[in-house]
Amino acid sequence: MNKFKFFLEILINYLFFLIVILPLWLNKKFGFVYLDQFIIHFQMEVLGLIDGDTKIYKSGIRWLIIFPLVLSIIVTIFRYIYLELRLDYSIIIKFFKKLIKIIKKKNFLFLNLIFKKILLSRIYLILLLILSIFFFLQFTNFFNYKKNNTSNNSYLDENYLKPSVSINKRKNLIVLYVESLEQTYANENIFGENLIKEITSNKDLKSVDKYYQIPGTGYTVHAFIASQCGIPLLKIGLISGGLFENVKRFLPNLDCLTDILKKENFKNILITSDNVESGGFDAFANSHNYDEIYGLGEIAKLGYQTSRRAWHFSKKNWHGGIHDNILLDFLIDQITQNYKSNQNFFISAHTLDLHSPKGYPNPKCLKNYHNLKKDEIYNINHSIKCSSIYISKFLQKYKRLNLKNTNLVIIGDHLFMGDFAKKSERNIYNGFFLDQNLDFKREEINVFDFFPTFLNLAGFNILNENSKAGLGFSIFGISKEYKKIDFIFNSNSKLFDNFWYEKN
Repeated sequence: MNKFKFFLEILINYLFFLIVILPLWLNKKFGFVYLDQFIIHFQMEVLGLIDGDTKIYKSGIRWLIIFPLVLSIIVTIFRYIYLELRLDYSIIIKFFKKLIKIIKKKNFLFLNLIFKKILLSRIYLILLLILSIFFFLQFTNFFNYKKNNTSNNSYLDENYLKPSVSINKRKNLIVLYVESLEQTYANENIFGENLIKEITSNKDLKSVDKYYQIPGTGYTVHAFIASQCGIPLLKIGLISGGLFENVKRFLPNLDCLTDILKKENFKNILITSDNVESGGFDAFANSHNYDEIYGLGEIAKLGYQTSRRAWHFSKKNWHGGIHDNILLDFLIDQITQNYKSNQNFFISAHTLDLHSPKGYPNPKCLKNYHNLKKDEIYNINHSIKCSSIYISKFLQKYKRLNLKNTNLVIIGDHLFMGDFAKKSERNIYNGFFLDQNLDFKREEINVFDFFPTFLNLAGFNILNENSKAGLGFSIFGISKEYKKIDFIFNSNSKLFDNFWYEKN
C-alpha cells in the first residue's frame, strides 16, 4: 500500500470532517459568527491586541483537531480494509475485518453494495460537504457578510462626537460604582419598605429623577466603558461578554475620561473588589492612562480583610473576596492619601456585595442589623439593606474629611439581574455629593451621559452647544438634540472597529 496516498487520504478526510464540525463549534462558543468578524479577530491577533483564551484553545484542540482527526483515521482505515484487505494484522485491523465480513454476508448484500459504492466513489466526501454547507447556513452568518459603509452606518457612527474640552478649574473626582444598586429599592409599593433609606435620606446627595438603563449595557464592564468613554461596548471580531479579559489593549484609539484627565496632570486610580483582569479591566486601565490599579489581590496584600463569604471567583484565589465595608474603608484611605498631595486625582471604585443572584452580604451585617445567625438563609433584601448601611457610613466618613474642590458621584452599574418589577418601572440609583451649586437640566439620564457629566465635574468645559461627548449629553447642559435611547445597538460599526485597530 502506498503510504503517501494513505496519509494524504487521512488529511483530506480530516479537512472534510473539520468543515462539518467548525460551524457547530463556532456557534457553541461565539454564537452566530459573521465572516468579517472572523477576519477582524484575525487582524487583532496579528496586531497583538488580544491574547488567546486558554479554555477556547483547549476546546478548539479537542473539537477541531483531535475529534475530526480520529474520525478521519477511522474512515480511512475502514476504507482501505474494506476495499483492499491488504493491511497487516493487528488488534484494530482484526476488529475491522470481522465487522466487514459480517457486512459482506448474504443477509447484508444491499448494505454491502451501498458501502462499496460510497467508499469507492468517495460519495461520503460529497455528503460531508453538503452537510457542512447546511451547518454553516444554519449556525453561522458566514454567507451574510456584514458591510460597513456610508449608506449603512450604525447609530454610533452617525451620532458619536469626539470630546472637545477646555479646562476651567480642576476638581478632584470620585466615582463609586455600586453593583446592581437601583433607585427601585426605595419603592415601598414593590418591597413593602424603603430598602435604601440610609442613602435616600442623606440630604447631602442630590439625584437625577430617572437613570434608565440602555439595552445592552446591563453588565459592569459595559457600563464602565459607556460612562467613561461615552460609547457602547459592542462585539469586536469574536470577542464579547467575558472574553474581553483576553484583550491586551482595550479600545486603544478611543479618547476616554482618564485620557483627557491625564493631559491635565490628573492622577487616575482604579479600585475594584474583583480581580483586575476580570472583564478586561486591567487592559482598559493600562490602555487609558490609569496610574494605579487596585483589585482584590492588591488590596488583600495591603492587609485589608478578605472573606470567603464575599463574591469572588473561587478558582482565582484561596482567600475569598472583599465586602463592601472593607472596600469603602480602602476607598476612604485612598481619598485621604491622595488629597494630601498637590496633584488632582480621579478615583473609580466598584463594589460587589449586591452581585446576583441574592447578594453576598457581610455576615457581621446580617448578625448585627438583621439578627440572622450564620447558617440562616438570607435574601436579596438583606443584601441591599447591608450595602445601604455601609454606603451611609462611608458618606459620613467622607463628609468628615471636609474636602475642597472635590466631587463624589455614586451610581449603580446596572439594574439587578432579577425580575421583581417591569423594566419600565425600574431605574438605576444615582447620587451626587457636590462641592458647588450645579443644577440638573433634565429629569433623566443614561449611562452615556455620565461621560460629559464627569468631565464637567472634573472642571472641564465642553466646547459645543449641546454639552455632548461621545454619545452622551451632560446633565448640566441644555440640549435640543437629547433623545432617549431604548434600543439595542447594532454591532455593525466601522467607527467602533477603528477604535480598536486603526490609527487615528
